[in-house]
Amino acid sequence: MLFGKAAFAFLICLAASEAQLPPGIPKPKCNGGLIPHEEYCQLFYQCDQQGNRVELACQNNTLWSSFLNVCVFPFQARCSTWKCNRGSQARYPDVCCDSYWQCNNGLLEQRNCPTGQTFDKFNGQCSQFSGCQDKEQCGFLKVPKTCNLTADPEGDPRVYYELVTGLRRPCALGTAFNSSTCSCSNLSPIVGLSLGVHPNKRLDPLCRPSYSIVFDQLPLSAYSEKMNANLGFGLKTNGVTVSNGEASLSASISSDGSAPYIYSYFFAANQLLAPLQFTLSFITESIAPGQSFDLVSNAFDNSNNPGCSPAKLRVTVTYVAVNSWRYDVHVEDSEGVFDTLIFTVSAPITSYQKFVFLFSNGQARALVFDLGPFKEYNLTNKIADERSTVELGPRLAVSRCGLTFGEGLEGKIREVSFSEGCGTI
Repeated sequence: MLFGKAAFAFLICLAASEAQLPPGIPKPKCNGGLIPHEEYCQLFYQCDQQGNRVELACQNNTLWSSFLNVCVFPFQARCSTWKCNRGSQARYPDVCCDSYWQCNNGLLEQRNCPTGQTFDKFNGQCSQFSGCQDKEQCGFLKVPKTCNLTADPEGDPRVYYELVTGLRRPCALGTAFNSSTCSCSNLSPIVGLSLGVHPNKRLDPLCRPSYSIVFDQLPLSAYSEKMNANLGFGLKTNGVTVSNGEASLSASISSDGSAPYIYSYFFAANQLLAPLQFTLSFITESIAPGQSFDLVSNAFDNSNNPGCSPAKLRVTVTYVAVNSWRYDVHVEDSEGVFDTLIFTVSAPITSYQKFVFLFSNGQARALVFDLGPFKEYNLTNKIADERSTVELGPRLAVSRCGLTFGEGLEGKIREVSFSEGCGTI
């Protein structure tokens, strides 16, 4: 009997020892391409030839395969970070502390800790005092308290249904709706996305736009020059008409007299990857001193998704006085560190202004150009060039909402484009 108890205790210790991850694991060398993460098989790195790395996450319910160099379903995963041989009962940490991954007969299975406990990655046990802190990617996967979105009644996984409005909405390119996360957080089985980084987000030495709104007709559509592909009609408008390659926004033509806007569902739960360039050109046609509008914001006031506020990225423009404008550019990184660039520019009210936002290596930069009244692409008249003074992380914060453009603007927008992986920054 004593021998049996000793053997049983030995097996428990063995299982716990299999789960332990030694503290201070060094990051793998980065010489270009995609490489596994040192602690989490839900994560991986994208590296450039200079040794710089960006931490990326596999979509929900997938793990990084070191053999295939892509994100795959758990039963397909062979992740070099987590050893999982037949007979092993090793446990490994999840990016969310209340979960962990159990090796079971050579396969990795996601499991939950008991209520009120979190996983200790060093001893492989759930406890009330593990000291575990969620990775920032966990926030992308957590379920909001209230979700008024549901799977598409017609069965298309790339589309979701708004219970409040009764409308069908498309997911971002390469993703599918996941009811458990109330967002488009799955890889799309129809689009067939299996690569760790979607081609539309990869580093591009030409900095071609990965997303541009096409202002030719309503409903508005979007296009990727990088992929030479249409991105669909995932845009909602209020108080908007289109002519001559630009959108006119006015509360006078909205259905209920509310502030006009253009809203893109494409960016909902779709993290923007650096190096990033965002460009928007606009002109005001009716504005009084002291009035403001949001040039861009990801805090859309929509009861369908309560996780949208506060804003992680917002650019507010205020008309201060004759020919004087103030820009408030708020940007937040994935760790909650933020900075707000506040500056004024001088430009006639009759001029188009071109706003350019750049984000790379943890620094935000905002530029403004006076294009004159004829929408000329003459970028020699730069009237602002501001940089963040707070050291930000390498990744922007994820927002559950999409992006709103020109909310409250009485005027015109003629250019909205994003270049993810912009290799010229």
